[in-house]
Amino acid sequence: MKKFMSDYVKVGMGFERLFIFGLVFFMLCHLCTCLWIIMATLINEEDYSQTWVEGFTEENELHSGVYMVAFYWTITTITTVGYGDISGTNNPERAFCCLVMIIGVISFSFANGTLAAILSSTDNANAIMQERMNLLNKINDDYKLPQELFSRIKRNMNVTSAKNYDDVNKFIAELPHKLRISVSQVIFHERYSQMKFFAKTKRSPSFVAWMCPLLHPSFFEAGTYVFEGGDLIEHIYFSLTGSAHYVIP
Repeated sequence: MKKFMSDYVKVGMGFERLFIFGLVFFMLCHLCTCLWIIMATLINEEDYSQTWVEGFTEENELHSGVYMVAFYWTITTITTVGYGDISGTNNPERAFCCLVMIIGVISFSFANGTLAAILSSTDNANAIMQERMNLLNKINDDYKLPQELFSRIKRNMNVTSAKNYDDVNKFIAELPHKLRISVSQVIFHERYSQMKFFAKTKRSPSFVAWMCPLLHPSFFEAGTYVFEGGDLIEHIYFSLTGSAHYVIP
């Protein structure tokens, strides 16, 4: 499930955690619903009198919609809403209600904390991106960038922010030397295995651990000149997709 969420759906860890919690929460609600119905069956299976389902029977048989009624009771109890239209009518049912309410308070509090943490993390990431976009817009207003150049910068910023390598590189940099090398071999394998520079000759693990965190994604549109005659060469580029060619004047 986690591999599917991270590799195919492409959601963050916070949303993945919330999704798994929601799935577990739904299963617990279903379990509580079934137990709530079973409680009435165990107490009085003949005509269900003096139980909570007494008003939801037809000729001493459970009504077809009793599951939805019980599920409604479970949700209102766990979420602490508690309308009170459905409640325990005997001591065993009241004891079960107390247990569900305790579990509901704990689960609901945990869910609120998780949701708040996810929203806070998402807001921080969006705030950083928005700050960069505001700066780009200010530069565009002050210096009147050509529209085509402005669009290229904006697309490159979107690609760079989507990769989100900085957090991974920071995490690896804080590890001890031996661990950093071992972790780099695993984390950066997909990145460096696509590069002929690494694939043609066997590079040492230390070299990979030193080199890969220095790599950052860049996006070039078709027809873009990466280097032109007389340019100062400050970077080395490794092509993962597409192709690059020499152009003779």
